[in-house]
Amino acid sequence: PNMVGIARELVFMNDGKKWADKKVWAAVFIIINTAFALSVIKSAIQFIPIIASALVTVSLTFKNTANIRLMTIPISTAFLVYDIMVGSWAGALNEVISLISMVSKSVLEHRG
Repeated sequence: PNMVGIARELVFMNDGKKWADKKVWAAVFIIINTAFALSVIKSAIQFIPIIASALVTVSLTFKNTANIRLMTIPISTAFLVYDIMVGSWAGALNEVISLISMVSKSVLEHRG
């Protein structure tokens, strides 16, 4: 999954180039990531990071950073739930910090 994420970031960094059409690549990366995940999935709880990862990919197709940040809130929440359920306390702490940061930034943006 990390290699797919790296490839995704490399493609999306080339935004504006004809070959790097985000919508096409988003579908490709979601399909690849889901196929890899489904080949090793052992429990229903493992669907949470698969769905969250797909949402990350979708959020990267947005142009507006405020929309990206808003989309990241449910993504981080999903990863937080997963981290708590599997006992990844470092992961849970990371998501709590991310959520605080995103919510704070969103509140500040809406205040002007």
